[in-house]
Amino acid sequence: MKIKNLKKRRGITLVELMVVIVVLGTLMTVLYFTIADTGITAEAKKVELKTAKYQLDAALFQFKQKFGRYPNADEGLEALVECPPGIEQSKFPEGGFLVNKNLRIDPWKRPYQYTTDGGKYQIISLGADGAVGGEGENADIDLSEF
Repeated sequence: MKIKNLKKRRGITLVELMVVIVVLGTLMTVLYFTIADTGITAEAKKVELKTAKYQLDAALFQFKQKFGRYPNADEGLEALVECPPGIEQSKFPEGGFLVNKNLRIDPWKRPYQYTTDGGKYQIISLGADGAVGGEGENADIDLSEF
C-alpha cells in the first residue's frame, strides 16, 4: 500500500504547474512594463518632436513662400491652419499648410511656444512640466536643436 501512495504523490500536477507559470508570467509582464515604459516613452517623445519639427519647418517655409513672411508671434502656429487677419481668405490654401492639425501640440499635449523676429523663428516645447526651465524630462526643448 505504501508504494501506491508514493506513486500518487510523486511530482506536481499539471494544474499546479499552469498556475505557477501564469503567476510568473503576470509578474514578469508587470515588471517589464514598469522598467521599460520610461525608456520607450522618452524615446517616442523624441521621435515625435523630430517629426513635428520637420513638418512645422516645411509648413512655415510654405507660408513664407506664399506670403513673404513667417507668421508673427501673435498669429503663432495657428496661422498654419486658419487664415490670420490681414491675409486675404481667397489666397489662403483650403485646409491650411498643415495636413495634421495636431502638430501644433507637443507630445505632452500642450501648445508649442512660437516666437519670431521676422527673419527667423523659434519653436519650443516646455517639456513634461509645462513650465519654463526645468531639468531632465521637464527641460524646455528647442526644436531647432534637432
